Amino acid sequence: MRRVLVSALILLLVAIPMVNVQATDLSKDATVTWEVIDKTVVEGILGEVEGQLLLRVSGKVCRFDVNGTGGLQELSKEEILALNTGSGAGSLREIDASQIHTKDGILHLDQLPILDVSSYIAEDRRFYENNPEYEAQPMHYVVKQRQLSAGGSLIYVITYMNTYIPAPYTPSYADVVLIRDGSPTRLPLERNFRLEGVWENQDGSLWLAGSMRNGRVTTEKSLYLVKKDLSVTHINAVLKKNYIEVLGQGLNGVIINAQTVAMGPYVPGAADPASADPYSTANSGILSIDSSLKKVFRPENPAGYKQVYLSAGGTIYGIKDDGRELYNLTENKSFLLAADDRYDRLVSQLDQAGDPVQVSPPRTDRDGTAWYVKDQRIIHRVGNREWVFARGLDVLMYPVSNLFIDKTGGKWFLGPAGIAYYAWGTQQAVNMNPLIDGGLSVGDYDHLYVDDNQRVWHFGEVIRCYPYGGHTVVAPQSSLIQGFEPVFHQYLEKDDKGIFVYQQQNPDSTYCIKILTIDRQGNIAVETFQSEAYARQALMAGTALLIHLENGLLKVENGQAVFLTHPLIEKDIVLQAVDQHTYAFIGPYRIVMGRL
Repeated sequence: MRRVLVSALILLLVAIPMVNVQATDLSKDATVTWEVIDKTVVEGILGEVEGQLLLRVSGKVCRFDVNGTGGLQELSKEEILALNTGSGAGSLREIDASQIHTKDGILHLDQLPILDVSSYIAEDRRFYENNPEYEAQPMHYVVKQRQLSAGGSLIYVITYMNTYIPAPYTPSYADVVLIRDGSPTRLPLERNFRLEGVWENQDGSLWLAGSMRNGRVTTEKSLYLVKKDLSVTHINAVLKKNYIEVLGQGLNGVIINAQTVAMGPYVPGAADPASADPYSTANSGILSIDSSLKKVFRPENPAGYKQVYLSAGGTIYGIKDDGRELYNLTENKSFLLAADDRYDRLVSQLDQAGDPVQVSPPRTDRDGTAWYVKDQRIIHRVGNREWVFARGLDVLMYPVSNLFIDKTGGKWFLGPAGIAYYAWGTQQAVNMNPLIDGGLSVGDYDHLYVDDNQRVWHFGEVIRCYPYGGHTVVAPQSSLIQGFEPVFHQYLEKDDKGIFVYQQQNPDSTYCIKILTIDRQGNIAVETFQSEAYARQALMAGTALLIHLENGLLKVENGQAVFLTHPLIEKDIVLQAVDQHTYAFIGPYRIVMGRL
């Protein structure tokens, strides 16, 4: 853990008014105090080199002396590339697609027939016949191979069908084929088994490790034993465990970590007897099992560790969920790698405090009552009582993200499904979606604004305007943003004016940022700023507009802009406004906090 406190001057930028905005030069120096909180977390054990463990620590690769001397030594990119780690034990080699083709319903590897896929082809054809609105796409095959020391090879095939459906939702089947003397034999394994590793025994048998999948969900970490006579034993069924990880190999056997854990639809101790039948939590642990199914348990207890690792010397190491300590389970030693957990505590505090960004503001009706959005529902407040308004178009009424009330008392409820409109004094909703033509993206509710004159404005790549009862047109104000792109943000508002942010890269690789505001009469004003970096997001904190840049923050308030930057702010970091004067840039391994 490292904590850094520094003070720095921040650059003050002055707005250049474009339309209906007058700016006063109020430039002054301000001071920002920075604090950096780093997180040291061991994410995994990658292997070992020259008696030292290779660890992934906070996104970096480090060496660690197992004797506990020297601490963590980060490896450079050159050192990582120089490591001769090979392809890993049990791995398979992917075959180039140019070597794969089908003929008469048979999948071939070069000239070798390996798998009958005629049933898959027929199923794929039926899908498109039953769904003529989908354009038929070719099936796709991924083939991997492992040459066996006893001769022959093991081939693993994933067949992707209905490829009109995009990944990762594309349906698929998996097959494992053993090639002996040029003849293929499909092994009787489940077609939702995804092969990840192969280990050979001296007696000619094989261990196959992988995962059972139900769609995108892993339901079992699996291990199979394939005997020389091609009989197959599901080791998970023998041990009644749903999580088996191969740690290493012995004579005709493997050393495994066998557990029963919450995975996929299975929860240990679930009330449903059917879900609990296949597995048991008894006799979990680290053990060796050979091809005769003889089991020998080791004394180390891996429960509670997110990873266990068997070293070349036979020592078991483990990492617990918090990632702050490395454990030697064999010798009952621990190595503290992180002195404290301030990063985690600060993230927890920020989560509990919430982000004081703007939500949809309340609107006052003609009768003095208030309307607002709460928990994505419409609330009508009369006196001290809140009523959930749920009349009319259900599909448009939840979730709701924003609402407007025009000068006639008409109410416009905006959400992902579109716009519902209620005229004053009526309880009948009008679905505005089919009425708004000309390409207005009604689902893009964050960039919609409704003025007092019943005009819906959309601020996208161009500015469009839909007058109630009329036709959507591209507004003349679109010329203000020609060549600009919208900056990502949710709906922003200040003083009853909608705020929309745009940017354009300049020839010198800096950026021009435009802030458009629209008032209740539909007047649009512009402020322009220059930035050294790309804007990732905009949000409101109190009365200030915060523009999150790749290298910091542009804070705009009262016609002035303050630029905050720090060399440790990375482009993929997340901005959270703690309060109007404190801003946290949160990454997976570091928090950079700035205080004005």
